[in-house]
Amino acid sequence: MIFCLDFSNLTSISNECCHNCSSLKEVKFSDALTGIGQSPFLNCDKLSTVSLAVGTTKYVIEDGIMYTSDKSELQCCPPAVNIETYTAPESLINLRYSSFAGNKSIVEFISNNSITISGRCFEGCLNLKDINQLTIYYLNKYNVLALNLIFQ
Repeated sequence: MIFCLDFSNLTSISNECCHNCSSLKEVKFSDALTGIGQSPFLNCDKLSTVSLAVGTTKYVIEDGIMYTSDKSELQCCPPAVNIETYTAPESLINLRYSSFAGNKSIVEFISNNSITISGRCFEGCLNLKDINQLTIYYLNKYNVLALNLIFQ
């Protein structure tokens, strides 16, 4: 079983690079990180910690959630990050593909601005009940299922 991955020698990670790593709890990135593929931690249900090396310029982590350094794009919220109410920063305009996927603790998504969501963004967020101000960019069955749960 893998509990921690140290990507300190990598500058980018590919799509679904850790898909289904069910025992993964922590991921560490180098300061040279320049790219993250889609759904890097899909179905990594125990992942609670993503960390960046000191000196990282392209990304930032706040409250366990990874953003681009200007916080215009949310890269990922690890599935096991405990965040009952998420309040989007004013600068946030985009949620990446599967960015909240699998997070069972999120109940409320608060935003004062319009945010574009990509596919599978809220897939598996079974407790999400309240959401506002989202522009749906990529509508597929996973987003429809998640949004149906919210608006019932």
